[in-house]
Amino acid sequence: MVDFLSEVINLGYDISDEPKSMPLASFVEKLGTSLDWPEHEINDSIEIFSLEARADFLSPPEPYLRRDVYPWRFNRPLSYMRKPLILREANDSAEEVVWGNRHVFAAAMYLVELCFSGRLEPREPAMRRLCSIIRSEEAEEFNDRVAELYERLPDRTVRRRVKKIENRRIQAEDGRDLGDIDVLVVYPPERRVLVVECKCLLIARTPREMSNELDKLFGTKGSTRSIEEKHLARADWCRRNLDSILRWIGSEETDTTGWRVDPLLVFDSESLSWHLVTPGVPAMSFLELEQSATA
Repeated sequence: MVDFLSEVINLGYDISDEPKSMPLASFVEKLGTSLDWPEHEINDSIEIFSLEARADFLSPPEPYLRRDVYPWRFNRPLSYMRKPLILREANDSAEEVVWGNRHVFAAAMYLVELCFSGRLEPREPAMRRLCSIIRSEEAEEFNDRVAELYERLPDRTVRRRVKKIENRRIQAEDGRDLGDIDVLVVYPPERRVLVVECKCLLIARTPREMSNELDKLFGTKGSTRSIEEKHLARADWCRRNLDSILRWIGSEETDTTGWRVDPLLVFDSESLSWHLVTPGVPAMSFLELEQSATA
């Protein structure tokens, strides 16, 4: 897709007028030659990246939905940001393509950002898997950054992506699986265990997105188990199994008296949403964590 848009820009360099325009048939032929693609692939790509007149603007064709034309919504599949080519009838009634090189470049960068941020909302299974892999890799990298920050501090024992401790899975009292502990930090001088949940946020940009983020993080709507609720349950599990944790890390401590277990949420970027509620778990950005750890 980026190769296709790059060749559209290259075509534009040969046209001095602004905006760029070309008969659709010539456009297809020239791109087919430069990309060495069959005609149907060129036509498919044009369909993905083009807008054209509709008899009823508010009633887009399938698979698009009515909401995809609302200008106040971000990341609309029918937005000019996603579709930088305009198809229209020329004076001789032949169809032509109109575009601007800078906007096509911006659309290519936006497409890449959508894929790597997880905002693309793909329809095809293969693309859904790819976006999931990209997000998982990003989350794992952030997990490691947080762990490495604690590893640089003295007297800390740090474990990453903890699935089991002494062959015990991390479960709620009713047996529900609670998932991994992203970063587990044991600090004997303060008799403290820190249970850290690391999250990469897609920054909320609208009231609706902010509402959804609040619900996902802190369960403000009460519809599903929030990240905060599950993380508090992990901290409770650690309190019930504190002796196992100390043995598992090879600590010489056997007396758990006076030890405390503290949960913490760390996000890769600052978000307004967690300042709008009173979280049951301390929450901070990685920058805030870094500053507090090095102060």
